[in-house]
Amino acid sequence: MDAEVFAEAAQIPLERAQSWVDYINAAMDHYGIRTPMQQAAFIAQTGYESQWFQRWVENLNYSTPQRIRIVWPYRFRSVADAVPYVRNPEKLANFVYANRIGNGDVHSGDGWRHIGRGLIQLTGKNNYRDAQIGMKIPLLSQPELLEQREYAAASAGWWWHDRSLNYFADRDDIDSISGYINRGDPDKTAHGEDERRDAYVHALQVLEG
Repeated sequence: MDAEVFAEAAQIPLERAQSWVDYINAAMDHYGIRTPMQQAAFIAQTGYESQWFQRWVENLNYSTPQRIRIVWPYRFRSVADAVPYVRNPEKLANFVYANRIGNGDVHSGDGWRHIGRGLIQLTGKNNYRDAQIGMKIPLLSQPELLEQREYAAASAGWWWHDRSLNYFADRDDIDSISGYINRGDPDKTAHGEDERRDAYVHALQVLEG
């Protein structure tokens, strides 16, 4: 797939496509994402998850306590509780991700160290450890590697392969992939399900054309 085809399939500017296409191709090749249906699903999902290949690091820099409480309703019982975390992404990450997904407590720094990174954002120490083993790169000591395009794309390919998402792609079941990525369950409705499906249909038309 060249940059022009990728730009058309992903519906992104050519310049942006040129900055990603080699890494997308490498990830798909290495992790066995090869048929038009598999590749269209991968492009649609990674595109949606990364705001169409523009953002692949989790942004926790919220400007209002109201927004923090909307995003994290079970972590903040009131707007007042969220005030200390406004414009303080490190403090917020260490709090909301403490004592889960393999992270230590709020003082460990694990939450901030293992924020979401990659085209399908890996989050939490457990996921970083699993990806380190699968990708054979030192993510626990150098988590920022996932901020590089090469590894951001490769981590998405690894995650896709590890969860056997080609199974759903081969059955033209984009909604189950969306549910798995966004909700951790193929039977649940994902945020942006319609947009993901439309992106998949468009990408498939391009790749099959």
